[in-house]
Order: sequence, then C-alpha cells, then structure tokens
Amino acid sequence: MKKSILIDASSAILLFKSGWMAPLMEHYRVETGPAAFREMTVADYRGASAFRQWQQEERLVLHPRCPSEMSIGTNRQGLDPGERECITLFLSGTGTIVVIDDGPGAAFCRREAIPYVNALQIPRLLSQASATVVRQDVQTAMQRIYASGRYAPWILEYALT
Repeated sequence: MKKSILIDASSAILLFKSGWMAPLMEHYRVETGPAAFREMTVADYRGASAFRQWQQEERLVLHPRCPSEMSIGTNRQGLDPGERECITLFLSGTGTIVVIDDGPGAAFCRREAIPYVNALQIPRLLSQASATVVRQDVQTAMQRIYASGRYAPWILEYALT
C-alpha cells in the first residue's frame, strides 16, 4: 500500500511543469480536494488535461467533499481555498504529509507541526524511495523546479542541504 500525500494546486502545477508529478504518483497515493483540483484544471492552463486524466485513472485521488474547516481554527489567515483543504484533510486523518509551496500554508504547517514538504523537495524524497530516480539528477531537478516557482533564494539553499 502506498503512503498517501495531500497536494495543493501550486505544488502540483510546479511538479507537472518539471516532469515530477508522474513519478510522485508512481510512488505515493496523491490526493487533493475539490478547490485545489479546480485550480489544477482551469481550461487552457498547462497541465489541466493531464490532471483530469490522472483523476479519471485514479492516479490523482479527488476527495469530493472536504471536512469542516473548523478543525484548523481561526489561525488560517492568508491560506487560499486549496491550501485550507489540504490542511483540513490532513487534520481529519487523510494523508501522511502535505505538499504545499505557498508561504502562508508552509508557515501554518510549521506552527501546527504538520509534516510538509514543498515541490523542491520531491526529487530528493523520490530519490530515497526509488532506484529509478538517479540521485545525481536531484539537484538539477530541484534547480528546474526553483526556476519555475516563486521561491526566495534561502528556500532553495535550505532544500539543497
């Protein structure tokens, strides 16, 4: 049985653009909520058809309803709907880790001791889980994801170490 990961839209899109979404789904059960899925599948956006296909193939698991957001309390300023969903799903017992790239969501996870990674860390995570991911390519992959995203330089430095 694969471990379950919850992912928000910005992380999924970054991983799609860098070619790491498919490897992530090979090694983990990747789950998301309806708001994040809507963000991933905006018509004519890059990757929208792939996300729809993966959901139909059950490689990307869509939770049709999100549990009550009351479990994350009032300390959720700055979280977009997809981030709130991922965190709420995690707090309701779904998933073992959250993949989230937006600063307020990552800060919330740190404050609340919710295990999370950002998209930059997925190549490293998969290199430890699989012999098919060439370890020397991990830093190159992280640099590619960094170039596609909006990260502060210290985030890349931290991820590389």
